[in-house]
Amino acid sequence: MIRTRILAAGLVLGVPIVAGARLGDPEPAEAKAEAKADAKADATVTDAIALEDDILGVIALPLAAADARDAGVEAEEVVTAIDAVDAAGASPSDATAVLTAEADATRKRGAKKGFGVWVRLQVADGKRGTELATLIAKKKAEYAEMTDEQRAEIDAKLAALHDKAVEHRKRVHERRHELIVAGKKAKRIGEAELASLEKRLAKNDKRQARIEKLIAEDPARKEELERVLTHQEKREAKLEKREDKLEERTEKLDDKLEKIEDKHEERKEERKEKREEKREEIDAKRDEAKRDHGKHEGEGKGGK
Repeated sequence: MIRTRILAAGLVLGVPIVAGARLGDPEPAEAKAEAKADAKADATVTDAIALEDDILGVIALPLAAADARDAGVEAEEVVTAIDAVDAAGASPSDATAVLTAEADATRKRGAKKGFGVWVRLQVADGKRGTELATLIAKKKAEYAEMTDEQRAEIDAKLAALHDKAVEHRKRVHERRHELIVAGKKAKRIGEAELASLEKRLAKNDKRQARIEKLIAEDPARKEELERVLTHQEKREAKLEKREDKLEERTEKLDDKLEKIEDKHEERKEERKEKREEKREEIDAKRDEAKRDHGKHEGEGKGGK
């Protein structure tokens, strides 16, 4: 099923899917030899980062590309965006995040030219997939064409980022190997994103099947049927968004209630501890008073 969809994504884009699959993988030996010797990664390789296995990103990327095409994003824009992330040596999950956000935006406001170029400009400035996805979602992404001078400058920036990414990735792999040898386990990330994309594509396939069936029954109503189904899809998307917000609000309220309960328990425990401390203090004073009383009695008897 997944292999079929990956192949389908490659056919939709009109480019070999191996180009997307190699995103984030170590560079071949000849490419490493050509990399600048002084290229250093800015990011620190922590154990948590080293143990993150994003292999699922390689699977999710072509699915995100297929979903973006289904939403109406032009194939050229999709390829340009993926190529920008690849040129910077970034992770496939970065490309997946930005393509998913653009697919969502396109379904709401229609396709816009310049998406791929915008991604290239932003990636060259060091922004990552989640940052770009947020900008698109908040309607802060401004798409525009790029001049030849800008293109040359951006290409140079991406090349520099690529060298740093290769060096950083090398350090991550080395550290991961050390940790695994020491008995640690790598953590696979991106499962939720992959499941969401699988669900999206299944929905897209179902919608397409409905359109084809209705058009086959009445070819003259093709445009009208597509328009009606698109409108219905937008309404469904809004309802899903409302449900997500309600669920998020419920979770926040649950968290708040849990915190209140925890505070109540803490205060209850504190009051209990204070009572015990007070009791111990009273007992200590009582014992001290008894000792003092016995001492005075002894002194009184000795003085007779």
